Amino acid sequence: MTDDAQAYLQWLRSTDLEQAPHADLALAVEIVVGALEEAPEESLSDEEFAILEALAEAQRALNSGTLPKEQLLAFRRLFDGGLSLPRPAVELLEQELREIAAGIAKERWTSETFSRFEAAIENFLDGGEESELWDVVEDIERLLMAVSDRYENTDILAHEVTAESLVVHRLLVEALESWGSALAMLQQEEEPQWDDILALAEHGNRLMVAVQIFQGRLKNALS
Repeated sequence: MTDDAQAYLQWLRSTDLEQAPHADLALAVEIVVGALEEAPEESLSDEEFAILEALAEAQRALNSGTLPKEQLLAFRRLFDGGLSLPRPAVELLEQELREIAAGIAKERWTSETFSRFEAAIENFLDGGEESELWDVVEDIERLLMAVSDRYENTDILAHEVTAESLVVHRLLVEALESWGSALAMLQQEEEPQWDDILALAEHGNRLMVAVQIFQGRLKNALS
């Protein structure tokens, strides 16, 4: 089963059937059923056959314009009875993006903001004015607030499958928190651990760039 189909399958297991738009339910069922029907019959596990049988009946009802609540509840009871799936698409995608983040060369993950932050620390440690360091820190704090506000007001990947939206949200939040922790350490500690501070800022930058790479790849695939 494809990652997209697995993501829709997870969504069908957890979404509120009463509140979910009919079109969303129909699309999710269509993608899962389509993925299973396209697979060679001999490659399907007993669990996947059970899913296909349960959702195929639901799909017929959805296509006729009715909500097949009983059929979808029956599908969910398969999992209540112990049916298991391969690792969900969310976990696989998050692992992939974290591997991308960890492997990016410095010239790619380094941003103007990080370079300015690193230079300000180096200048301060070399005897530069402390006020110059705090000016840079305040500028970065304002930038992080702006990025956070923009993200919270943007429906990132709202029309994509659950795996993508969950992973993007998780990594962006972690990136912002990592940068925030770096600035907090600098401000709160009497003797800051400069290497740790820069490592936190680097981690935040790496995650942000990994998300940007993924979003670019997704846009290219959809164009």
